[in-house]
This record gives sequence, structure tokens and C-alpha cells, in this order.
Amino acid sequence: MATTYLKRVTTSTGSNTTATFSGWVKRAKTGVRHVIWAGWESSTERMVCGFESNDHLQMQIYTGGTAHDIETNRVFRDTSAWYHIVFQFNTSSGTESERFNMFVNGVQETSFATDDTITQNIEMKMWGSTSQETIVGARKNSSYEHYFDGEMSHVHIIDGTVYAPTVFGSTNATSGMWEIKTAPSVTYGTNGTFLLKNGAVITDSSSNSNNYSTGGTLTATKDNPSNNFCTFNSLIGSTTGTNTYTNGATIFSNNDASGWKQCGGTLAATKGKYYYEVDTSTFSSGSVLTQFGWGATEMTQITQNLSNPLGKLDVSGGALVNYAPCVAFYDTGAYLYSTTSSHDNQVNGAFAATTNTSVIMIAIDLDNGKFYVGKDGTWDSTSSSNPSAGSGGKSFTPGGFLYSPYVASHNGGAIKANFGNGYFGSTAISSPVSAGEGLWKYTPPTNYKAFCTKNVDSA
Repeated sequence: MATTYLKRVTTSTGSNTTATFSGWVKRAKTGVRHVIWAGWESSTERMVCGFESNDHLQMQIYTGGTAHDIETNRVFRDTSAWYHIVFQFNTSSGTESERFNMFVNGVQETSFATDDTITQNIEMKMWGSTSQETIVGARKNSSYEHYFDGEMSHVHIIDGTVYAPTVFGSTNATSGMWEIKTAPSVTYGTNGTFLLKNGAVITDSSSNSNNYSTGGTLTATKDNPSNNFCTFNSLIGSTTGTNTYTNGATIFSNNDASGWKQCGGTLAATKGKYYYEVDTSTFSSGSVLTQFGWGATEMTQITQNLSNPLGKLDVSGGALVNYAPCVAFYDTGAYLYSTTSSHDNQVNGAFAATTNTSVIMIAIDLDNGKFYVGKDGTWDSTSSSNPSAGSGGKSFTPGGFLYSPYVASHNGGAIKANFGNGYFGSTAISSPVSAGEGLWKYTPPTNYKAFCTKNVDSA
């Protein structure tokens, strides 16, 4: 949601002591404060729930200039996963331990770095007058701040009732994974609402018609709790320089504009056929200096030094036999790849160079060890590339390693990836092609699919 939030100013009186929030969230970055849900009356009378900058999960009511809060010892730094978060407020309870409770994927948090005594009947300051607001994805002080950077889905806000997490999710008997219930049976109360049920829907999907308004730009995504799509992973990227991950971590930027910086994806696979697209429109023509491809997450390069171009491994860590291959397309028209016999191979003039209007098409066949690249709807003819037929392209030996999308940039600019959501950044693709669980600028090769959990699990 980046610099986006949802809000509603209420005029109807509700319960400011009893409420439930249930929502699925996916973080785009760690080490920053991400507010999930907030209430506001003034700078001294407000409520906030979300991730702190230390990646702890927090619930807080701030009243009369005093904070009353609980904050977990556990940290939440997985940018590849959807978390199901439930916050329960029941401050009217005579039992102090029932007044603030939080659950993650159905499990109650009980170990706290901060564990204040919660005053009975302390109020959340969300519902009852035109000076009060309920906010999703940010908090308000004098202005809106601490935006949630990532994705949200199926947000339920319940006025006046405490519901258990099992109302909104359940454990899959086969996989043991916590799964979403898309149609929970709840009573929303006077000011309750159901948001983001299908894409960027901010009209109330309950019967209350408690619609929210948007601050900023809200982008729809196919990434959801039932089918987790790949995004860029801030935990698998160059640690030097100033690199940013925006728009739900579908944009990677090397803001230094000096030296190579890499970034990998949040998902990895050993088998299957996958496709993704990259837009280069933010770069200056003639100085794109970017690379797009796939790398094995076990590469020593990934754990030691990501300040190299893709296809050029950092061999300071030992013999080449310890490295997995990687494959990439260099925007000058060259292929780069590594093997166990050479750490820096390059085939020049393999394909037409990238311009700042290009959309690059990347396809990988992990079953047969093939890498394909195309541009603006045409596959590389100089290497007789026909991924649908399994011919041409560049061969490599996957070796059973876990592969993930990787990109690299030397100059400043944003690499915008479409992993199947049908967007480059916040710009929707016009007349997208639907295939392999994704929405695309160009038609993927036959049997090539989006890199998401549904396709990885079935490969």
C-alpha cells in the first residue's frame, strides 16, 4: 500500500471498548514501522496496531498523553508470506488478560517485550463523532504516517464483538497450513465493515454499507492468501548502497546509481516452467545497464556478495564446484551465465539491446535446463528461441538447486517486474493477456506459468 491508506469518519456511536480486527497482510520490507489498523480523535487520543520498526507486533491505545500497549518479543521478517493477523480489544472485561489479545496464523502471542497493564474501559477513540476516524494502512497524528508497505486482503473490522481467529481461518488437515475462510459468519455491529474482499474493493462487502475512502493509489493484485505470488525480497539483495523496494515489492531500485546491486525473489523452485516480464521505462535511453534472469538461492554469491553483475560469481568463497549456475540477459543484448567451470561467461550480440521503452520477457524451464529471453513480444531469434517448442534458448544445468527470479542494476532507476499481477508498478497493463494464473503484457509460452505458490506446488 506504500503511501496509501483507507479511512472512514464515523457519526454513529459504536463500542470503543470491544472490537475485532482480522486481516491478511504481506510485508514488502522490514525494519520500518508498518501500521495495519488505527483509530484517531487527536494526537493524545488514538489507537494503533501494527509492526514496529524492530519488526515486533504491537497493540496500543494512547490516551491523555500516556501509552498503554503490548509488544511481542517475536519478530516478523518474512516478506514472502501472508500473515493472518487478529487483534482483539475487550477493555470492558473484568479480567485484565482479556483486554488486549493478538493472534498470528491462528496462534495467540503470549511473550511480550512490552506488557503494560491495560486499564479497564480504556477507549479506542474510533467511533462516535465526526472528529474520530478508523484507518487501515496508516496512523494519523497531525497527518497520516507510517503507511503499511505491502499488501492486504480480506479485512474485517468488527464493532462490539470479540471473535476468535478460527472464525476467519482454519488449519488445513493435510498440509498443516493456516488457511483463509473467505465467508466467515460474523455480526459486524454498527460501524463494522468488510474491505478488500476481491482486489482493491473498498466498498463494504458486509451489509452495513460502511464504505471507506482512499488516500493515495490503491492497486489491485492477484497476489492473495490462497495463491502467494513472487515479489522482490529485501532480505535477498545487496546489503551495500541504498536499495528500495516499492509498490508491494514489485519495483526494485538501485538508488546509488553507482555499482551493481542485485535482488532476488521471495519464492524459489527446483522444477517447473515459469515466466515473468520487466519494464525498463524509468531508465534513460542508452544507459539502461540492467540485467534480468534467474539465480539459485544457494549460490555463495547470494550469501556473500550481491554487488556483482548477474552471471559473474564472487569466487572468493571457494572452488567453483560450490556454486550453482545462474542465467541472465544483459540489456546490451548479451547473455551472462555461470557454470561450475567458469564464473563469468558472456555471449555478446545475442539479441537486440534494450531501450527505455522495452518490455523484457523472461522464461525459464527448470525441468530441461533452458533459459529464454524476448523483447516486446518477440523471442530471441538469434538463438532460435522457441520456448513453446522447447527449442533454442540457452542451456544450463539446474542441478536440483532452488531457483528464484533475480535482477540487477548499475545505474539509478526502477526495475518494474510483472510477476503476474497485470501491473508495472501502479500502472495497469492495457488489455492484459490471462494465462498461467497471471495477467501479462504478452502471451507466455505454452505451459509456462506465473511464479506463484499454486504453480510451484503443482510442478
